[in-house]
Amino acid sequence: MIGERIKSEREKLGFNQVDFAELAGAKRRTLIDWEKGSTAPNAFQLEMLSRQGVDIGYVVTGNRSVNTKRVADIVELIESLLIEHGRNVSPKGKARIIAGLLELEQESQQKVTASNVLPFVTAAGF
Repeated sequence: MIGERIKSEREKLGFNQVDFAELAGAKRRTLIDWEKGSTAPNAFQLEMLSRQGVDIGYVVTGNRSVNTKRVADIVELIESLLIEHGRNVSPKGKARIIAGLLELEQESQQKVTASNVLPFVTAAGF
């Protein structure tokens, strides 16, 4: 399970095996063993990966961590779009939009930007 999640994080972040292994201070062969589930990274290696944006909570537990900086970026984006288009949305509505956008990012592995958030917000009826 951990191996599958390591591979998922590597692919989500757009790294090949060699570069990702280097982020952890490991060799490609070691990363292959991690991804196959033969071995697992140690605490130092996990810390190194964490510093590069790997969701270590997800790797270890299978539960995604909330990236508060990313949430703040999406809040700013939504606020600016709502102001630009003269729309008003309740806090509960904004929370639903944010949750949907974060889920969309995770599923599609595509970062939410001004160009792709407006269709989502419009489709949600806001």
